[in-house]
Amino acid sequence: MKWILLLASSIITNSTFGQTRTNFNENLDWEQIKLKSSSENKIIFIDFYATWCGPCKKMDSEVYPSTVISQYLNKHFTSIKLQADSSKNDTEEIQKRYNIARRLLKKYKIRSFPTYLFLDADENILHRGTGYMAPDSFIAFCNTARDINSNYAGQLIRYNSRKMNPDELLNYAITLKSYREDSLSQKVANSFKEKAIDNRPPEDYLHAKYKPFFNTFGSLLTRKDSATRYIYLHRQKVDSIMKDSGFSDQLIRQIAIQELISPVLKKAELEKSTPDWDSIKKVITRSWDNSLASDLVLRYQINWYSEHEDWNNAIRYHMERLDKMNNKFGVWEAFEANNFVFLTVLKYSNDFRILKKAREYMQIITASYPDDHAKMDTYANVLYKLGEKTEAITVEKKALLISEKNKDDASTAEIKKTLSKMEANIPIWN
Repeated sequence: MKWILLLASSIITNSTFGQTRTNFNENLDWEQIKLKSSSENKIIFIDFYATWCGPCKKMDSEVYPSTVISQYLNKHFTSIKLQADSSKNDTEEIQKRYNIARRLLKKYKIRSFPTYLFLDADENILHRGTGYMAPDSFIAFCNTARDINSNYAGQLIRYNSRKMNPDELLNYAITLKSYREDSLSQKVANSFKEKAIDNRPPEDYLHAKYKPFFNTFGSLLTRKDSATRYIYLHRQKVDSIMKDSGFSDQLIRQIAIQELISPVLKKAELEKSTPDWDSIKKVITRSWDNSLASDLVLRYQINWYSEHEDWNNAIRYHMERLDKMNNKFGVWEAFEANNFVFLTVLKYSNDFRILKKAREYMQIITASYPDDHAKMDTYANVLYKLGEKTEAITVEKKALLISEKNKDDASTAEIKKTLSKMEANIPIWN
């Protein structure tokens, strides 16, 4: 009886896996694949994979061995697998396909794996997708690829025929963006904007469902758009509708940066000159308000002088920004301040006034975050550079205890090295 049950189980298993193998046409080159596709009137299905890719291996072990999947793919497609990377274990057949794999990866802008492409014999794209898919989902996906009304190519036809409604336009634009079809995705998103936002009342477009447009394609808005003006004047209301407390501010900042800051900085870079910060601030103030102008200009002064390694000005403006926080360091502000002191002040400044100011910041921050060994270590380094060796060693020992408690082996090793230098009176910073 036991033997009969085992045999029955084996029959059931084999009905799902192993009886029919997916034909990936390993022995055909690319031109032969296209000829076969044309002669059999089948779509080309390509699975782009990488040797290190976990989801790719899962497709190979859980999906392609299925008899249902194999029969389906063999019936409807001319299939091929193309390896995106290379390894010492690659077979001769895989190596022969290196060149076509590289060409198609570049042509279709493929960066993630697995990626599935459906092409006709002329290499026109019909559909595409990414990631692991369970068998049922994979078949549904392949059915979409075969449906000219809903596949990638069909959507393009519907778009060019102006048959898409706003929701369809937005979904299509986001899909194109995920495929790195940046030019077309911008064009489709702009069509959405023209149909759903421009010259429409706010209640028509201020919906949470349209938030992906503002997040992904907010650069299409300008400061002169009525929607932009409305969002700026009703920020609290809009944030509530979008269920995002920082939504309006982030959008307004993005528009101000792309229109009023980035072009000026680009021009200054080309001319090898310094941006006219006062003029930038005046223009932003006229368009928005002085508070936004001051904050944005200050941030970009920090970025500009840091990128150009003008450390005196970079430190000056960064400290000006930190001072405006009035010693109120949230989690992110404390992280930013700590990095600034450790990576910029300690490395590039020997000015005691600046070092004393940095000490003040770190005193406040370590009091607020006493269990953070990185911040405690920064504080100790500032004290040491100021010549306050005894206190520096005391604080660094605290950093070591916290690091050991947090079981951060890498940081513990670095702090021990620093502590040894302090105790030996060896300079750490220039």
